[in-house]
Amino acid sequence: MEIQPELESWIRVQIGEPKIHVFEKASERPTLEAAQELVGGYVEMVTLSDKTQLLVNEDGRAFKLGPNVLANALSPGHDFLGPAIHLKGEARWE
Repeated sequence: MEIQPELESWIRVQIGEPKIHVFEKASERPTLEAAQELVGGYVEMVTLSDKTQLLVNEDGRAFKLGPNVLANALSPGHDFLGPAIHLKGEARWE
């Protein structure tokens, strides 16, 4: 069975790419370098309404990264692209 090209990226996203990494404990808090590795580039931090933080690739559009359905569900109205990091509780950056 051949998959239509326009559905291929949608299917890939639904299966779990790009990913969202969740950290809750201070001991799990990623360094800047680790966060850059996880998102694949420079990090942009967005503080969500529940005071948790989302770290995303600030150049996601330029790199033509796919939409992150899970990250976008956390903050309706945003268009987050590529892998993301969700920092909760003690893992939040100061």
